[in-house]
Amino acid sequence: MQDTADAHHYELRRKANMLAVEIFTQLPFSDVQIMEINNLESFYASKPTLERYRVYLEEVCHLKEP
Repeated sequence: MQDTADAHHYELRRKANMLAVEIFTQLPFSDVQIMEINNLESFYASKPTLERYRVYLEEVCHLKEP
């Protein structure tokens, strides 16, 4: 009998890594767009589903130069 659990976990890890690479290659562009948001509170009000990203969005906005 062959143990396929390792192969299954390997495949899941491979897919996760591919997604991470895809996401991180797009982040610098996204970060620039995020930094252009003037009022985060009105942004959250207009798109309530983005509330879950509040911590990340606020950190990115703090990176912009005054």
